[in-house]
Amino acid sequence: RETCSRSNGTVWISVSDGTLPYSYIWNTNPANNSDTIKSIPAGQYTVTITDRYSCSVIASKTIDNLNIKADFTAIPKVVNLVEDNGKVTFSDKSVGAKYWSWDFGDGSTKSTLSNPGHYYKNTGEYTVTLEVSIYSTCRDTSTSRIIVKTWFLLYIPNAFTPDNNGINESFGP
Repeated sequence: RETCSRSNGTVWISVSDGTLPYSYIWNTNPANNSDTIKSIPAGQYTVTITDRYSCSVIASKTIDNLNIKADFTAIPKVVNLVEDNGKVTFSDKSVGAKYWSWDFGDGSTKSTLSNPGHYYKNTGEYTVTLEVSIYSTCRDTSTSRIIVKTWFLLYIPNAFTPDNNGINESFGP
């Protein structure tokens, strides 16, 4: 496999029949004459293998490109410290990730879970960054903003009924 579009794929051939020595001709540019081709990009590769008595066989191999794309969702994006206890649940939507590193933007310890939850302790706006990787040299990041607020629900009547029944007789502080 090629990783992160870096032309680092490898194909090798193991021959089990025929008579030694074998010759190899790959459809690469420049042509390769060994049993292994290295540092190749994704694509279809064909090799013709010929033995000592000119018996030939053709084999093909497709090299896939193993890419990575970071993505995630956060629920809720606007969180209440009072009603929600500041909790946000993060869901990884990345493609090709094997390792995760979450920075919640509030100075807390990073998480390496794929789908962490996090409790914010203070109001403010925080930039959450998810960095995913396959190997140390193949990474991608995605960010999202979380808003943490404190609000209370306060119900204030907007009508009164002065009908002498003792309920809602006056309107005032």
